[in-house]
Amino acid sequence: PERAFRITSILELLGYSDKVERAELSKQRTHLLAVPPTRVLTDELRNHLLLPRVARSPLARMFELIAEAVAGLYSVPSLGENLTPYQELGDPEFERIVADTVRLFGVEPVICVGDDVYGGVTAVLFPEPTVTIDRRFFAEPNLERRFFLGRAFDSLRGKYAPLTRFSDREKAEVAGLLSTLLRPTAERPEPAREFVSQLSEELSQALDRFVHAEAGDPMTWIQAVVKTQNRAGLLACNDFGVAARTLAALNGEALATTDDGAVPLGAIPGAADLVRFYISSDYDRLHHDLA
Repeated sequence: PERAFRITSILELLGYSDKVERAELSKQRTHLLAVPPTRVLTDELRNHLLLPRVARSPLARMFELIAEAVAGLYSVPSLGENLTPYQELGDPEFERIVADTVRLFGVEPVICVGDDVYGGVTAVLFPEPTVTIDRRFFAEPNLERRFFLGRAFDSLRGKYAPLTRFSDREKAEVAGLLSTLLRPTAERPEPAREFVSQLSEELSQALDRFVHAEAGDPMTWIQAVVKTQNRAGLLACNDFGVAARTLAALNGEALATTDDGAVPLGAIPGAADLVRFYISSDYDRLHHDLA
């Protein structure tokens, strides 16, 4: 019944339901929606059910090795002004959400709330895992807060947080670097050899294990990895409507709706993948195993 409800709720968002059907969905929503996960997302569940297939490439391990060096090549966006640790804000509901998200994703970053945070919510790995939240988003309802914390926490767990803040040009540059690192040293262009020369000998030797690895296209992998954070946010809040609205807000868009509640999902970056994931058997199993 839960998977059938999820499919029907997507049809509702797309405008394919009448007044009677919407009333029935509203009743079901009270019982079936917004049940956040209460168990630990294991590596096995994450790798096989949460990650898009392309994101399971050996490139994930390669990027993890060089993430700090790559992040150092680009300017870090503003973490915000007037930052305050969330513990000092006296919000017991948010404290419970943090505890749930820490348990689910297995990471425990520093979390601060402030003004003018880049992108509304920013996660950085270095020098220490940190999540900063703009006060506008901190004031959102609890399910919205579960969504953006789930996104941030998984990007830290998966060590791909730097990729989530890169511009398209920067992502293309990183994809090019990863592609050259799959080649033997003698075949790498000078910028790649210079990059590796700045790494420790241990890291350099570890990279050599990926030479000629069947890793797929690096840019396709980066795009898949960025989708992962949205899936993680959806898993954390278990409400597609909340995920869509919050994702639109994080992208600086207000999600318009028609009189019957339909929303333009095609206008939201990443929404198509989220729809497929939400109604998939993988999500059904994840929700069942973690609830």
